[in-house]
Amino acid sequence: MSIMATLTAKCEKFMSSYPMAVKVYNLYYKKIVHTEVKLAKITANDKVLCIGGGSFPSTALEIANMTGAYVNVIDNDLIAVRKAQNLIEKVGYNNKINVNHANGAKIDSIGYSVIHIAQQVVPKNDVIENIWKNADLNARILIRTPSNKLEKLYPAFNKNKWLNKRNKISENYKFINSTLMLEKLEEEHNNQKNRNNMKSYNPKPSYIFG
Repeated sequence: MSIMATLTAKCEKFMSSYPMAVKVYNLYYKKIVHTEVKLAKITANDKVLCIGGGSFPSTALEIANMTGAYVNVIDNDLIAVRKAQNLIEKVGYNNKINVNHANGAKIDSIGYSVIHIAQQVVPKNDVIENIWKNADLNARILIRTPSNKLEKLYPAFNKNKWLNKRNKISENYKFINSTLMLEKLEEEHNNQKNRNNMKSYNPKPSYIFG
């Protein structure tokens, strides 16, 4: 696991024991999630999957609060999942958010219109490939990426495979460089059905700029 992923996990496990910390912790994520909601045009009609929710699923809480969409959160850390489940119950979001123990590299993303992949997800490349391969038609996939200065501290992410090299990403937030959105369009969806790998696949990315 990367340095930042380890530190984030430990911090969130500690803070999850204090429900009052939700408002403080969410202050950092509120603006980020608002921009992501706008980019992906998330509404109450969407079914959202958040991969890498951790012990303190702030992104899921903000998405549910801002849009009214139902959010399913998964994490491969069982302790983090149990802490997140307790937190969601304490803040009264049981009817809006569900938290489960699962592996993002193996999860079935069929049925979700929006998939959000956290910055600290491990193994990130495997998770993205699995989601892109199985996502529904018109699904929007949001991928958080770190700033260039902190890139080595986070899980490996093969940007060149997904980013259009003609586009430059600007730094928006203290720890988050940008959020990349991949949208599975009809032509790409049909092509995927006829391929067993993604090497010749060209997703169309969108970006959040500061």
